[in-house]
Amino acid sequence: GSGTGTNLAFLERYGVPFGVDLSWRGLQFGRVRGLKRLTQGSVASLPFASASIDVAVSFDVLYCLEDLAEEHAISEMFRVLKPGGALIVNEDAFTRLQMSHRF
Repeated sequence: GSGTGTNLAFLERYGVPFGVDLSWRGLQFGRVRGLKRLTQGSVASLPFASASIDVAVSFDVLYCLEDLAEEHAISEMFRVLKPGGALIVNEDAFTRLQMSHRF
């Protein structure tokens, strides 16, 4: 999820990032920061056309999902990647480093 938009702002120096967040509240945080390319949706069913994204990035999202939803999310990230595209996934190695995203 794009959450507050901090990572999207960082990624702007490398290209044109689009953010997806399940939570309307998370999208509001990003919009307050001036981010415009945000959409509400689930990583398990991405709202992008197949083979339309150069790089899919997921920071600390997959651990929040049930196993089946995690499988769908990974499949979806590969589905939206252009041929030769890259997938970057970061997940915390330790449960104590995981954050709660409840609003």
